[in-house]
Amino acid sequence: MSDVALLYFLLLTQFLHQHVFPYDKKSDYQIKINGNGVYSFQTRLHVNSPTGNKRVEVALFKNGDRYAAYASGYTTPVNYTMTYLNNYILYLSEGDTIDFRIAPIDGYSVNVQMGDILIYALDYDL
Repeated sequence: MSDVALLYFLLLTQFLHQHVFPYDKKSDYQIKINGNGVYSFQTRLHVNSPTGNKRVEVALFKNGDRYAAYASGYTTPVNYTMTYLNNYILYLSEGDTIDFRIAPIDGYSVNVQMGDILIYALDYDL
């Protein structure tokens, strides 16, 4: 491959990565946004409270700041796993990071498994 073809390939790869994939997995727990726009995050949570009626909170954090409007409390009445679906729509800027954090409310162990996080760029700048 010639130097010109290699350079073209690298530039095309960078362009596609920034514009076709408007976000990156920054870590196992965090997503980095590559372009300004409106994004939808759809989550599927599996919640199980081994001790009935013990609560857990799942909150969305943007750039390390908790978004109270997108925090939700969950519980199960008995030792049973329930599935919850959520949708979060946010305007985000390039460089923003998103993560979801889980914390018990009642001081008891509550099992939460993040089944899926689907991310859609609804409208973003190229």
